[in-house]
Amino acid sequence: MTGKRRSRKTFDHQPYLTVEELRTALAACDARDRALFAAMVELAMRAGEPGLLRRTDWRDGRHEVYVRRLKGSKNGTLACSDELDRALRAWEAERPASAWLFPGRDRAGPRGLGRDTVRELWEQAATRAGLSPRARYVHILKHTRGTLLSAAGVKREAIGEAMGHAMLTSTDRYLKVTPEDRDRLHRVSAAIAAKVLA
Repeated sequence: MTGKRRSRKTFDHQPYLTVEELRTALAACDARDRALFAAMVELAMRAGEPGLLRRTDWRDGRHEVYVRRLKGSKNGTLACSDELDRALRAWEAERPASAWLFPGRDRAGPRGLGRDTVRELWEQAATRAGLSPRARYVHILKHTRGTLLSAAGVKREAIGEAMGHAMLTSTDRYLKVTPEDRDRLHRVSAAIAAKVLA
């Protein structure tokens, strides 16, 4: 290696989903896909990570999920919301017998749903929901998590931990400026100016 850094590819993608877009997409899903995509957003998972979830990784009633990460990210137990618990319980009522929380075609196979299947399922759900073609790539779910946490004022370090990042520089690419952030900036700037210039 010569020490040159490869340039990152740029894609013509929407950077994140709004809460309304996410709600619309999840409403267009069956129980499995609703639980799958809700888990992917809330637990900030990549397309290949839901297939690593064993049924025992979800601790029903304790509001916890153990997440195995890919690409050098940190594995760990994450808290989950009542809403994600409910979505997982609804899926549990229909889920075929398997060691995997989201089983693939081979229920006894070495892993659950494959990455390509997860991508296809999201593309179908996003299309049914009428989302822009730019919002039909599954990694938008992880970007949405980082952006919504940032917009809610969660510290960068906590966002990195929630997303399983080993380095905060990885977290930075998930933090997008939202219209609400711009409004908050304007309000705070105006309040500071009023104090300083009064």
